[in-house]
Amino acid sequence: MDAVGNAFPIAAAIALSPFPIVAATLVVGSPKGRVAGPLFLLGWAVGLVVLSAASALLVSSVAEAGSSGRLLLDWLRITVALLLFWAAYQKWRSRPRVGEAPERPTWLDAFSEMNPAGAFRMGGLLGGANPKNIGLVLAAMSSLAHEPISAKLVVLEIAILVAIGSSTVAAIVAGHALGGDKAAGGLDAVKEFMIRNNSVILMVVFTLIGMSVLGTGISGLAADQ
Repeated sequence: MDAVGNAFPIAAAIALSPFPIVAATLVVGSPKGRVAGPLFLLGWAVGLVVLSAASALLVSSVAEAGSSGRLLLDWLRITVALLLFWAAYQKWRSRPRVGEAPERPTWLDAFSEMNPAGAFRMGGLLGGANPKNIGLVLAAMSSLAHEPISAKLVVLEIAILVAIGSSTVAAIVAGHALGGDKAAGGLDAVKEFMIRNNSVILMVVFTLIGMSVLGTGISGLAADQ
């Protein structure tokens, strides 16, 4: 069950990404936020389910090749780890210096006026077609190659990735639904914090998850020797 254990930190990294958190706060604060917010969450979760299932099928197919397939997946994890380290370095370089205001992303305005259908569609794209999510989910699923793959194990791993990976977006949607206008101030504070500290948050997340993925990749290589 090592694959299941490896899924937890990766799912946390998906959940802590500032992008979906900021997007969710903007969607729930839009004129149609009470409908658009839950649909954004649903789209995000569906996107993660589709991505996780597709990754599991890919890993299962590659693992059927035996040791050569497992070797390929181990090197995939190591490659993902190196890409995460590179992304962490880039985020560190691009961080606002002391006294500098962070650059406000141009895509924020689009989320502030998103209709329910657009919220569902964008949630699905962010959850399932986001390059960061693709790399992280592939890294998580590649751990399955070193265990007897069963439907129960795959479903459990997908459930962990989707439940934890959607938790922050779900918390924002639930907070807005329960708190209404009273929650607006708190959600705005979360949004501004994430925008202001985007580079540092992602740098830390990418570094920690990169170390975890690198360790599992190297362990897999050693096990195949």
